[in-house]
Amino acid sequence: MSRVTSVKTFRQYDSRWGSHKYPNTRYTMHSSGCGPTACADVIASNPKHKDVTPETLRKYMISNGFCVAGAGTAWSGIGAALQKYGFSVKSHDTMPAFFAEMKKGGRCGILLLTKGTRGGVTWTTGGHFLACSGHKVSNGKNYLYMHDPGGRKHDGWYCYETTMQGLVRQVWSCCIKTGTEKKTTTAAKKATAYKGLDISNWQGKISVERFKKAKAAGYSFVIIRCGFAGNDPLNKDAAFEINYKNAIKAGMKVGMYYYSKARTVAAARKEANYCLQLINGRALHYPIYIDFEDKVQSNLGKTLSASICNAFCEVIEREGYAAGVYANWNYLANKIGTISAKYNIWLAQYPTATYKGKYTMHQYSDKGNVAGIGSPIDVNTATLKPASWPKNLLKYPAENLRKGDAGYQVKKLQRCLNSTINAKLDVDGIFGSATEKAVKRLQNKYRLEVDGIVGPMTRAKIKELVK
Repeated sequence: MSRVTSVKTFRQYDSRWGSHKYPNTRYTMHSSGCGPTACADVIASNPKHKDVTPETLRKYMISNGFCVAGAGTAWSGIGAALQKYGFSVKSHDTMPAFFAEMKKGGRCGILLLTKGTRGGVTWTTGGHFLACSGHKVSNGKNYLYMHDPGGRKHDGWYCYETTMQGLVRQVWSCCIKTGTEKKTTTAAKKATAYKGLDISNWQGKISVERFKKAKAAGYSFVIIRCGFAGNDPLNKDAAFEINYKNAIKAGMKVGMYYYSKARTVAAARKEANYCLQLINGRALHYPIYIDFEDKVQSNLGKTLSASICNAFCEVIEREGYAAGVYANWNYLANKIGTISAKYNIWLAQYPTATYKGKYTMHQYSDKGNVAGIGSPIDVNTATLKPASWPKNLLKYPAENLRKGDAGYQVKKLQRCLNSTINAKLDVDGIFGSATEKAVKRLQNKYRLEVDGIVGPMTRAKIKELVK
């Protein structure tokens, strides 16, 4: 048995913070604050941060854009909050992986559960974050020591297989950093600056020879628009495929961006999945960026704007690509809250950057004149060294799915079903009756709950089968 006994159990409805807005007066900690409360349970277990409370985390989540009205805490906020207070954090795709990490000792966890009842235990009627301070195995079953921020007060040891299986949407493990990490003792060398372009269909279809001329002129990379939101929110850039092909042939390093009009987290995730569908596993050297600058996004508020950007990047990163946010100085300084530090910022400010935040790419003009490409064109410098993505491209669906869903994740599901149980589905990205029937076949074959829903356990089985 392994348990961190110093973990506290705060309640989100505590009178000291329960009535405080999260993020506005319509939504409070009492109704939506399980995320910061669960994080506070874990963080306060470190004597260094024993005075941290849910109120501390409420302020952090709001100021950094991790709280969405009506939707509670963004997933990316959990890891960001724990890391801020010195914890090493891992996100797990499967419960066995989480159990294995917890067995190492000195670990805590945060679980996000969805609505449902198992073994007479109802954890939530919506979505609910809970802290976990221990793991043990008894009679072949896994038990977790839970800390429930809500009014149901489900605290103590609970059998996962009996009371939680099929309800866990996401899980994180964490431990206090040892302090033995290497420290830099000399001044960092000045980062190399790479010159590059960004293009879209406005520049047309560019030949290999023209890209080679741009490269010879000192421009080593190009960020290509793969799609955009217009009257229809999901549109492919007509020149993206040929421009990608020719840029690669010319030896240029390539990244991508998607022009967004998302005004909700759900819309951002949809755009990100469509972007991944367009890119279709192509090799990249720079991140995939959300282009956040449209006028329909100008008055969303810092909290929602940051949540939209973080959500888009979260989907991209999960699929093995680097992710980032493109925006101008005004948006970054005044309209978007804090973007998670793991995502790259691409700043647009002409000609000199005065933005005080961190960024790894700077678009310094939209009137560049580049050999082979012509003028006007956007020109950039980047301190971000080119690398190779995707890393560990996921072959299995990374999201829970059910009948009525559509898009990139459904296509991956259909390919998996075809390869594992010979479902003979059309890979059309539409979760209809045929796909649901195939999911039930797989669930029945491997003795899972036969409900036609691709939840955590079904995704874990598919992951196991396609490896």
